[in-house]
Amino acid sequence: MDYRAKTDWNYNDTVTEQDMNRIEAGLGDLHERLDTEMRQEIVLQPGIQTITTKRDTPFRLSGLTGRLLLNLEARTWGQNKSLSGLAGFQSTITLDNNKSVVGGGSVKITATTANTIADAVSTKPYQLKAGRKYVAVGHIYNESAKSVLLALQGTAVSTPIFTDKGKWVTVFMKYAPTVDVSSTQIVARLNATASGNVAYADGLRMYEISDTEYTALDKMTTEQVAMKYPYTEGFAGIRNPYAIRWTSVAQKEVAAFLAFDTELIASPVIANETDCDTLFVGSDRQYYKNTVWRKHTLSGDLNWIISASLSGFKEIKIVGYESYSPGAVIPMKFDGSIMPNTVSNKADVASFDSTGNLYLTISSTDSGWADGYSPTTDELKAYMYGWKMYDGSTNANDGLGVYSRTDGLNKRWTPLASFNGRDYSGNVSTVPLGRPELLISGGYRISRPTTDYMIIYHLSTPAIECLTFEGQLSFIEGDNTIEIGSGIVLRERANPYRDQVAWNINNGSPSSIGIGYNNSLTKQRIDKFIAIYKDNKNDKWTLYPNTVTYAGALAQQSFENYDINASYSVTYVPLDKYPVSSFIGSYFYNEKSILSELIQSVEQISHRVSIVENEKADKDQTPWLYPTLLNGWAALNSDTVVRYRKTSDGLVIVQGLVSGGSSLGQTTVFRLPPGYKPKRTIQPLTYYRDNTGLRPTNLDIYPDGAVKLEGSGIASNNILALIFTFPTEL
Repeated sequence: MDYRAKTDWNYNDTVTEQDMNRIEAGLGDLHERLDTEMRQEIVLQPGIQTITTKRDTPFRLSGLTGRLLLNLEARTWGQNKSLSGLAGFQSTITLDNNKSVVGGGSVKITATTANTIADAVSTKPYQLKAGRKYVAVGHIYNESAKSVLLALQGTAVSTPIFTDKGKWVTVFMKYAPTVDVSSTQIVARLNATASGNVAYADGLRMYEISDTEYTALDKMTTEQVAMKYPYTEGFAGIRNPYAIRWTSVAQKEVAAFLAFDTELIASPVIANETDCDTLFVGSDRQYYKNTVWRKHTLSGDLNWIISASLSGFKEIKIVGYESYSPGAVIPMKFDGSIMPNTVSNKADVASFDSTGNLYLTISSTDSGWADGYSPTTDELKAYMYGWKMYDGSTNANDGLGVYSRTDGLNKRWTPLASFNGRDYSGNVSTVPLGRPELLISGGYRISRPTTDYMIIYHLSTPAIECLTFEGQLSFIEGDNTIEIGSGIVLRERANPYRDQVAWNINNGSPSSIGIGYNNSLTKQRIDKFIAIYKDNKNDKWTLYPNTVTYAGALAQQSFENYDINASYSVTYVPLDKYPVSSFIGSYFYNEKSILSELIQSVEQISHRVSIVENEKADKDQTPWLYPTLLNGWAALNSDTVVRYRKTSDGLVIVQGLVSGGSSLGQTTVFRLPPGYKPKRTIQPLTYYRDNTGLRPTNLDIYPDGAVKLEGSGIASNNILALIFTFPTEL
């Protein structure tokens, strides 16, 4: 109760029974607040919401439940759209980079005939099963047509008709077939009154859902449907879930957040709680994951061998991939399509046998291995890295066809991602044991989105894993703006770039391009920054919205406030969306429960910090090492001698100033030993001083440890700064 004190007592006042009852009630309320723990259970839903509390209080998370979305439309309408996966009917289809919802532009549909229906559709049909439930979601933009809609080819199902022009609309339709639909796709359609009428489509996706989800669609808004079923490619679980309390409804500054580095997976159509990964809190107040599903990448790093060579395809396998035969198995091809999990005499299926051997079948069209040709072990690996094999003597100009020679001559490999529906682009002449982006100098044409083969399978016995997390969510007295989402990227290493204006992180359109611009982009396009760290401490940067450049949100730091000797990292929410799960938990609304929670939290934090500090003290005391400088380069003086060391988390730190060496491009300055080398060539940004002042340059650090000058612009009398850091996992 709200106790109201009487503070105007006089000496002769009569104390009534109402006064005593009020005083006793106040004492009882105080006793309850100080001696009895009271909590309020709460479910924080995906998206933005306002939570009102009576006092400052911490939030205790009880758990999260996994989800899995399997997009039957694969990657056709996603960030890396490709015309090779699309077809038009009474229309011309092109890619437009100026309009987009999910990123990567959109599909522009231009009618070629007046007073007709014009379509754009994927060229990869899929099957819908009788008795199952489906939802299709997408975005469409009417520029000049009479109307637009989405439809499900081969059925009478479509979205409402939209006649408004000049804006994106999000639409969805649900479908419960009574008979199998053997071949269908989502169609983006415009009703054209004249040749040249235009509409755009983006982010079309189709998911199988449960009966409960299907029924719930009738009470959901379009925005709620789009959030629950975001655009994904292939299959996606709840990746890196987070809860943020913003300082205001405008969501410009983070007041508190809780985030996890994990992915929670489930059965595509959840039948019961055993189908889901779950996150829970242990008795030690640590977060754990009850792992029911495993998600693995099937790349060229694995030990593939030939299992069978059949007409039009080959079967390859990994012996002893699992110690048992998994139950539910979901395989995905390099193009994002879901493969059947079955033993079948055809290409593009995957299966396990009773002893845990994993089998994949691959068509000759995809691999380039002719019937009768037996690929070597390295050639198997090359395909799994993303290469197609072909005969350079017959298909030098297009990369098509298969290799059937027996003399081993004229072998060529071309990137699978370069196929545009007509030909391939780029090639190497020796069997490639790495990804195309690492082995083709100068890059190559990317015409369709590809990734590694992947597989998700159900474990026979769940595994308990300790989770990495960051932060603590709390509420303040009054209204709290809370965001629940997924996909957050925690402390990704940043490589800031200096242009003519400032130092930049993720600037897709710098004022001057120069060397190092691409290295400054983050791994994913950014929706919003959560934090920027300088040597693991919060650093204040000027932040710009995600509409500034194609790369999304941008961060800039002034020249005077930037430290070239510091290591920078960023935490951000990407533009790409993932499935989201509700945060189930409670908050404490009296003094006893809040005090008890805080005491326990402090005890746990103190215990963890002491362990981490002791471990870090042991690991971080690695000595400085001093390289042998080559090709005439020498330390500027005794105070600037070149040295390097490695931290416990694999970060190599290099310091020193040198001069007097050879200025030719690709001159080796020194070499790093094993354990300090990057896994691929990297180009850290550094500086040199000439008679005009300080100028930026890049070094090339190769996997063999060689640290070289990138170009020849540095004179021998210039002072070169060897001050940079890089993680050895790169």
